[in-house]
Amino acid sequence: MTSTWTPLRARLPVAERALEPRFGRALAERWVQEHRAGRSVAGTRAHTAYYRGAGELSLRVDVTFAPAEGPGDQLTLLVRCDSSGGTTATAFPDDPELPTLEGLLRPDAPPALASLGLAGAAGAGEVAVVHHPRTGACVLRIGVAEQRHVFAKVYPSRAEATAAAAVLDALGHREEPGRGGPVRLPRLLGLDPARHLTVLESVAPVPAVDNPRPVSLLEAGQALATLHRRPPVGPLPVVGPLDGADEVARESALTATAWPELAAALAAPLARARRALAAHDPGRPVLSHGDFTPGQLVRRRDGLGLIDLDTLRLAEPAADLGRYLAYAELAALRRGSRHPRPGGATAELLVGYGRPGSGHPDLRARTLAYRELTLVHVALHAARRFKDRRVSHALSLLAQPHTTEGVAS
Repeated sequence: MTSTWTPLRARLPVAERALEPRFGRALAERWVQEHRAGRSVAGTRAHTAYYRGAGELSLRVDVTFAPAEGPGDQLTLLVRCDSSGGTTATAFPDDPELPTLEGLLRPDAPPALASLGLAGAAGAGEVAVVHHPRTGACVLRIGVAEQRHVFAKVYPSRAEATAAAAVLDALGHREEPGRGGPVRLPRLLGLDPARHLTVLESVAPVPAVDNPRPVSLLEAGQALATLHRRPPVGPLPVVGPLDGADEVARESALTATAWPELAAALAAPLARARRALAAHDPGRPVLSHGDFTPGQLVRRRDGLGLIDLDTLRLAEPAADLGRYLAYAELAALRRGSRHPRPGGATAELLVGYGRPGSGHPDLRARTLAYRELTLVHVALHAARRFKDRRVSHALSLLAQPHTTEGVAS
């Protein structure tokens, strides 16, 4: 973006109002007066804003009490507000989108693993929130023994938890050898439909790897090839080449309700990616990660671990490759680094993947089409999260020719 770019929040009145510091302070003081009689607010911080469409916004307001007496003297309000001035607030973990989360995190709650009959459940240790996203499942880390833990995901509904468990069951339960060392895939340990909960083993190393080096594009390609060669042991959703383009088009329509000029600017690359994906046979679908990014690979002493597999599907290989390439470029742009050779990022990823033996002559072209589609989606979704810099990075990468990706491995 140029220096004349108007911040995203300034173009949406409901966001400008909700993110103004006085709004959060006044909201927190009203809530505390109603729910924490006798306490006073020392400070507030609004963050994690998210445009949900139709003039509705969600955000979080961190509240610090005065005087501070211990860990209980802070809380986070989950806030919804709309363009008509309506506002609601609940205190985390009372999340209306995750109705079972509060029960799992209450101090007097039964152990989260007790209902699953897992070894060590009776002595399960502290439950810690690892990731509480704006939408979707919340990730918990649960201690089961010294230096050992498992991960749990709390979904919005019973149906979503059950579907995620079915997808993970289709993966099977064996470690995969890879050219760069073993690729460890987490096993599904249990499902508690009533609490919308799945539990997975951790693939993080124990003890932890000290100062792990970044995963290279070559290693990422090798790990992905290992997953793609694996036959599923159960049914999985099938995602075609234009399904992703349709999803991005829906995201564009929603984003256009607040930032029409951004959606218009991204219409050409979206159409270009759709044409490229429709132009050639995608080939045989493989076991696809569905959300393959640098953040999904964990460095282990004996190789790599691959996480967040509840998005597994059957899709063409280029879908995972293009997504990873786009996110690797964005990460490199944030670091200010570039690949030493023009086009070298795509080449390195495909060498690791094993392009000469891929059996698909259009793999590079289709990978680049998915890269472009992913960057369009990133720009649109980043706007809804008011991440001006991320929108700027995605737009700048879309403006570059495919032969000059700015990526360092």
